[in-house]
Amino acid sequence: MPPDGNFGVFAISKTGESQILAAPRVDDLGREPRQRKRHAKSRAGCLSCKSSRVKCDEIRPACARCAARNIPCQYEFSIMSMLPKFSRQQLHHQRFGAGSVPKSLGLGLDLPSLRLMHHFDHYTSPTLAFGSIVWRDGVLPVALNNEVVMHAVLMIAAAHQRSLSPHNAEHNKSMSYHLDLTLSGFRDLLSQGTDGFNHDIIIACAMLLVHYAWSMPFFAYEDDKIDMTSEPDRLLKFAAGLKTVMKTMKEDKRYTNGIFKAPMSYNSIDQFRQFEESLAETFVFDDIFFSARTMTLTNYDGCCIEGQDFNACDRLTPLLRTMDAVSKGRVIHHLIPQIQVYTLFWPAKASKDFEEDVADNKTEALVIMLCFYATAWRLLSEDVWWAKSRTKVMCESIYQYLDNNKDPIWEGDIENVRRYFGFAQNSAGKWVIGSPGSRFAEI
Repeated sequence: MPPDGNFGVFAISKTGESQILAAPRVDDLGREPRQRKRHAKSRAGCLSCKSSRVKCDEIRPACARCAARNIPCQYEFSIMSMLPKFSRQQLHHQRFGAGSVPKSLGLGLDLPSLRLMHHFDHYTSPTLAFGSIVWRDGVLPVALNNEVVMHAVLMIAAAHQRSLSPHNAEHNKSMSYHLDLTLSGFRDLLSQGTDGFNHDIIIACAMLLVHYAWSMPFFAYEDDKIDMTSEPDRLLKFAAGLKTVMKTMKEDKRYTNGIFKAPMSYNSIDQFRQFEESLAETFVFDDIFFSARTMTLTNYDGCCIEGQDFNACDRLTPLLRTMDAVSKGRVIHHLIPQIQVYTLFWPAKASKDFEEDVADNKTEALVIMLCFYATAWRLLSEDVWWAKSRTKVMCESIYQYLDNNKDPIWEGDIENVRRYFGFAQNSAGKWVIGSPGSRFAEI
């Protein structure tokens, strides 16, 4: 029996069947030519290796070739470029096997996978947007009958474990293993079209990938600050692409009674909206943080899934007003689940122009992103594991960039942001944000 536990298969010819073998080809010296092993070409390499037409080892955040040459290493982060190529036939034979649970997970689930599933069931599912009713009671039973969803569930459980024990190498290995299988399986699902499949499978995978993207600041395994000139925040495009997939599934007329039908609606944040609308206008953020803006406010907050792409400042207002209420003693613990949903999908609502402004490091767009991440850090980082690392890393990286590349027009607004959120320089001269529980400065 091979080490993988599967029996080998031997083909025995039928009695009387011709067994004439073709003579092997030989070269002029009588040697059999070497047969080149078939292999699948990877398209996930960095941009530098692609432009040079050389093989990339695809190590994140920097491949070995770029690291050795001391040049910026950048990867494409569109959904389809992130999802590794994998043919449907390969996926069926190598990953799915004869049943719905893959051989890579054993006859059902191996012990490490069972541990991850137990962690998801008891600890991770309550921490995700929409809560345990959706993830434990709805999605987990689907995962038991679908390999791609199972890998997505185990991926996010491993990411959760990594956040709790960041120095445990096994959590990184489990997370990357199940991430690879989730991405390849998800790519295959998207390539099949929408006929004859379960919409909840697509939505669940997309939703878990959004959570994963949030939990990993740079789609890599390092939590250090980044150089905004070479590696801007790619969450906007990634989340927007996945939101489009989820929205397409949700609006399909055949999707009438699925797991996500009710949660992915405006009603899912209704309590948060009512709370925000009841707040008195005590602090005019528009004049303090965004006085130099060029975009016109429309007083729409936008929804997590529905509606159009409203102005980024408009959509940030409910979070800013809620944060101001917290600074004055209002209790919002009961609203955290709905604030999670609103915050999780806030990047997905960005317009194409805003995405490009962020990618180009336009000051106005970066100030909005700075305030978004700093506000999310204040409101969620103590309660929401998947938001903690990204919010801190990104707001500190953005502020560092703005401090190094001062814009006279925005200097006063940025100083107000610094004072309000408690940014201060550490012993190394780097900017760090104040702790979530620290007092807000009076401006």
